[in-house]
Amino acid sequence: MKIIIINLALVFSLKVFSQNNILINFINTTNTVAAGSTIYTTTTAENTREIILDIKNISNSTKSYFVKRYDIILNAVNSTTAVARFCFAGNCYLAGTLISPNSLTLNPGQSASSIQGDNQVLNCDLDEAAAIGYSYIKYSFINAINSSDSLQFSIKYNDPNAPLAIMETSKNLDAFNFFPNPVSDELTVKIKATKNDKSILNIYNGIGAITIKKEFYLTEGENVFQINTRELPVGIYFASLKINNSTFTKKLIIK
Repeated sequence: MKIIIINLALVFSLKVFSQNNILINFINTTNTVAAGSTIYTTTTAENTREIILDIKNISNSTKSYFVKRYDIILNAVNSTTAVARFCFAGNCYLAGTLISPNSLTLNPGQSASSIQGDNQVLNCDLDEAAAIGYSYIKYSFINAINSSDSLQFSIKYNDPNAPLAIMETSKNLDAFNFFPNPVSDELTVKIKATKNDKSILNIYNGIGAITIKKEFYLTEGENVFQINTRELPVGIYFASLKINNSTFTKKLIIK
C-alpha cells in the first residue's frame, strides 16, 4: 500500500512577553506558543488546515477564558476566499463568530485537554480557497473577568517571508473524503487507513452542536461507510473525523 505524506511547514517565532496565568502548547507536545509569537504554516487548495492548541491555567486560582479571532488577511483568489473558524470550550463556530460565546473554566494547574468532551482545546481552522495564498489570523485567550490577563498569537499561512521551516509530518487530508457534497439523503464517507484503527466522525451544525456521531472501526486500506442525512435541516455543517490524536475537518452542505 502506498502511503502519502504531506510535509507542512510549521514554525513559530517568539517574542518575550510576561504572562503568569496562561500556558499554550501545541496539543500533545511540549512546544509552547509564547505571547506575541507567530506560527507559520502552509495549506493545500480547497482543504482545511487545522492547528490544535491546549491551554493550561498555571495560576493558583480558578480562571475562565474566552477566545477571540481576528481575520487580518484572508486569501482571495479565483472568486473564492479562505474561511477562518475555530472550535473551543465544547463547540465549533462558523466564520461569523469571532468571539466564543462560551468560556472555558480551568482549575489551578488544569489543561483544557483534561476536560471530558469534544473541542475543549482550541482548534484553529482555515478552509483554503481554490488556490493557496497568504492569510493572516490572530487569536487571543482572554480572562473572562480580567481582560488584562490575556495571551495573543498569530498564524500566518503560506507566508513568502516565513523563516526556514521545521518540517512537520502530517497525514494527508485526502485520506478523508465524502460525497456528494451538497448532500440531501445519504452521505458516502471514504477513509484511507494506514492500519487497523478506531475513528469517530462528528457532524456539527452552525452553532457547534453535534448532530450526528458515529464510531467506525477501520481496516488497513480504503474504508467506505454510509450515513443517513435525511433528518438534518438544510444548512452548513462540519464533518470532523478523529483518529487517535489527529483530527480532519471539512465543510459539509445539506440541501
